[in-house]
This record gives sequence, structure tokens and C-alpha cells, in this order.
Amino acid sequence: MDYRRWFDDSGMLYAYDLEDHQGRDVVVQIEKAYPGEVIGENGRKTKKPFVKFVGMDKALALNKTNGKTIKKLYGKDASVWPGQWVALFVTTCEFGGETRDCIRIRPNRPNKPDAQRPAAQSSKRKDVDVESMIAAYDGCGDSEMFEALESDRKATWALIGKDDKPRVKDAVNGALQRVIGAESVAANHVAPANAEGQP
Repeated sequence: MDYRRWFDDSGMLYAYDLEDHQGRDVVVQIEKAYPGEVIGENGRKTKKPFVKFVGMDKALALNKTNGKTIKKLYGKDASVWPGQWVALFVTTCEFGGETRDCIRIRPNRPNKPDAQRPAAQSSKRKDVDVESMIAAYDGCGDSEMFEALESDRKATWALIGKDDKPRVKDAVNGALQRVIGAESVAANHVAPANAEGQP
């Protein structure tokens, strides 16, 4: 048995559980969403939303980033999430001052595994859900989400039809301006407090 499993809750999904997919996205269907608790260091309990996927024994505890991603894809009402599809991937993130492997959810709706069409019947333009991509950029307002969207866009850019590329570029530029504006407002808001020595 992988020794890392000895440190973690056996009922929760971790990045190493997806290692067999060798870096590929794991497209899964949500079976249910429910509230739960995770036990952190020193036995501290924290309430978290959990998502269980069809065919998986373990559930994913949603952090704020993944929760916001699903909300932007399917809305904030968790009762309508079951039956919807998401793409999981492994990346790294900062936690407690350390860089760790973590699971993230792609900010675009994936193609359902059982709905893939034969290559002869598909076109490049239809291989990418452009409308979902644009909607994700339209709802983007923070740098972490923007980086995830950009990673996905760059990986699929060659598959986007030439008529759709200008629309996607406009959505990218709009999201970038919102992110820059939000970070500027946050910096201006924090700076005076720091200058006065306030917490």
C-alpha cells in the first residue's frame, strides 16, 4: 500500500489517487453533494462541502477554488449538481507554506465520455465548447481562476474555429482587466491600513 495513504482520511480523494491517469484529465459525473467535516492538524475540525463521483469510492472535499469553479459551471444550488460532469486534474498549490500536489477542477464543461462522436463526424470547431469557455471568462474575477482558464485555453486553442477565436480573445481581455482591477482595488484598500500600522 502507498505509505501516503496512512496519513490521510481513507474516505477522501487525494491527488495521488489520480496518479494512474498519468497527468490526463479525469472526466467524472457528480453522484451527490453533501456537507461534511475534515480533521486537520491538532484534530481541528472544519466544515466542508463534499462531492462524490459516480464509480469512485472516495469523495472530494471542496476547497474555495474548486467550489467556485463548480458554482460557475452549474450554479450555487448543490442540489442540481448530481448528474453533471466535471474534469479533474492534478497540479500543485501552496498550503501552509509548502508546495503540495492537489486536485483542481477545469473551469470548462467537459465532453461526456459516452457522448464522444467518431472522428469522421466531428469538426475542430465542435471539439471545444466555446460558449462554456467564454462564459467561464465572463464570470472570472480572480487571478487563480484566470490562470486555470488560460492553461485550458492554450491547450485547446488549435481546436477553436477561426470565427470563434476573436470572441474568445475578447473574453480573455475582459477577464484580465477585471482581475487587474480587482487586485488594484485590493492593494489600495490594504495599503492605508498597513501604512498606519493597523492589522
